[in-house]
Amino acid sequence: MQARAAAIAYKKVFLDSAPPTRVLDELYGRLLLDLEQAKDGIIRKDIRAKGEALGHAHRILDELGLALNHEAAPELSENLALLYAYCGSQLISANLNMDPKPLDEAQRILAGLRDSFRKATGIAQ
Repeated sequence: MQARAAAIAYKKVFLDSAPPTRVLDELYGRLLLDLEQAKDGIIRKDIRAKGEALGHAHRILDELGLALNHEAAPELSENLALLYAYCGSQLISANLNMDPKPLDEAQRILAGLRDSFRKATGIAQ
């Protein structure tokens, strides 16, 4: 139990002290990992693993959507909100149909967003 508490404390310190660009890059990275794990769960017919990975991916997509600043960048925020919603619908389709193909589409979009973000902010790939 102490290891879990230490991990939670570390995560809080990281989130409180990391630059927003680093946090966003980490979120995209974890989201892409979740999609890989969900695809693996679907292929192995592991309902629990699929569900946990997709649930976590949905939470990240929700957080990304909530973090959008519609006042500062209305057009960009609206476009990103639509992309996040579309990716969310792909996750639902994959979940309901036990089909990894919709996750490939979501991965393609999200990896492209991450790459563009990294280029725009100068984060090394």
